[in-house]
Amino acid sequence: MKKKLIVLTEWLDEKQFYQLKLEVEKNISNVNEFAYLVWVNKHKIIEVLPEINGVNYLTAKDFSLFGKLKNKAVESQLKTNPSTAIIIALEQEKKFIKRVLKNTKLPTIGIHNISSFEFDLSFTETTLKEGDFFRKIDNYLTKIQL
Repeated sequence: MKKKLIVLTEWLDEKQFYQLKLEVEKNISNVNEFAYLVWVNKHKIIEVLPEINGVNYLTAKDFSLFGKLKNKAVESQLKTNPSTAIIIALEQEKKFIKRVLKNTKLPTIGIHNISSFEFDLSFTETTLKEGDFFRKIDNYLTKIQL
């Protein structure tokens, strides 16, 4: 079965995104496909962002008034699949995390210090710096042979 990880993050700038992408793909092994959901704070910015294979950009306009996802491409990615999980690649709580997670039943992996969210798998005493978080995920997935 093909293993797929969806990485949820926030767009800060192109350099930061490519650094995150590099650290994810360098530190997590035995995964067939990586997909990225990137939150953008302003809808108009999406028009000038680079088109990157495997990346879907999200804004508040992709959700209905009641929080239902309107973006069909993202909705199909978030459908339940036993070999897919979502990595929350953020160290601080953001409102959009709840919006995205409300629209999926996929298992979630995150950093424990995001206090109000309960992830299916969370790691304490870790950061995104230097790939520490992603090495811990890889170590865990290797141990359970997922």
